[in-house]
Amino acid sequence: MDDVLSFLKSYWKVLAGIVATIALVFKLDNLVEALRRWVALGAVQPKGSSGLLLSEAWGWGLAFGVVALLASLGLCVKLFLESRALKREQEARGEIMGKTLRGMMWAANRIANQLYPLAERPPFAFEKVSWSFHVESDGETRVTAQYLIRAYERPLHFWRMMVGAEPDAPGVDFLDSLGFKVQDAGGDRVAYLLRRNDSHRKEVSIFFLPQISPQEPARSIAISYTWPGMIKRLLTRGDEEFSFTLESRTQVSEVEYSFLFHPKLHSAYALDCRRESAEIQGERLDVKTGESGWKGWSYGVKNAPAEGFTYQLRLTAKRN
Repeated sequence: MDDVLSFLKSYWKVLAGIVATIALVFKLDNLVEALRRWVALGAVQPKGSSGLLLSEAWGWGLAFGVVALLASLGLCVKLFLESRALKREQEARGEIMGKTLRGMMWAANRIANQLYPLAERPPFAFEKVSWSFHVESDGETRVTAQYLIRAYERPLHFWRMMVGAEPDAPGVDFLDSLGFKVQDAGGDRVAYLLRRNDSHRKEVSIFFLPQISPQEPARSIAISYTWPGMIKRLLTRGDEEFSFTLESRTQVSEVEYSFLFHPKLHSAYALDCRRESAEIQGERLDVKTGESGWKGWSYGVKNAPAEGFTYQLRLTAKRN
């Protein structure tokens, strides 16, 4: 039924347009005659014309020109009004989306604070932490992280995580713009709620479904996202610092951070990586080679200090 009504509506519009066009053409003769008489009074005379009365061909040409001009002006006014209405509608939608998002983040923070008050850290411990950064030739960076996480002394409901980039990098509106994903190797046992949504800083609470009990083995959680132009500071200013803090309640058996750069970046820049934090027993910083000519560095620590200990690495780039 809807298809039939749509067809009849389209048919009526076409028919009305044809009828209006025919009616307009038959009435244009009056406009043509008026234009010819107007020119005859000396108001307008086409270049090269020798007669006092505008020819019929010129008259029809001017008539169609007047009609086209009026139609164009009408169309411009229509488009202008539609554009203003669309802009107002988009602004209203943006306000509703922003209000909805703020409400969701407020609810997510209430849930998190109900489970663990602000003064209390969630009871978790990492057994292994692994991060890798694959930097494309334009600075776009694919980030993947792997965590082995377990409950410490009592059930673990969620874990808070930050995702961010330096202010030099382009900002992003939403996590979906980064292709952000959280996965549990054991199945569909995680979900996340957004707690903070700044252009360069996002914070999420990753909830474990079900909760992790102290008797359970560690769960393997994978996080991935791609940030466009993430290392813009490195390529424009020549240096960029990466810092990460381990909030684990116990030492972490194995920590690894690796950076791999596209071959074009190695051709254009002299890249280097060094430690900025105090030396830690058993740490290493090795040159790493990946597939297809990608090269970089791998930083690793065995039995890494945690409880809020911060690690700092500095990348530098000089144009060749």
